[in-house]
Amino acid sequence: MEIESQDSARKVIIQLKATADAPILKQKKFKMLGTDKFAKVIDFLRRQIHRETVVAYR
Repeated sequence: MEIESQDSARKVIIQLKATADAPILKQKKFKMLGTDKFAKVIDFLRRQIHRETVVAYR
């Protein structure tokens, strides 16, 4: 059980690149837990760029 908790607590690095008319972020790389859902990234982006609509590509 201890091994699973260590693996699930690992952080991943998210790198974001602006395309088209998207505003450029001051910080392009972020760390988040590997167990977090992708929706958390979208919510974070909405708050950072102050826009309701966000389009993200993998």
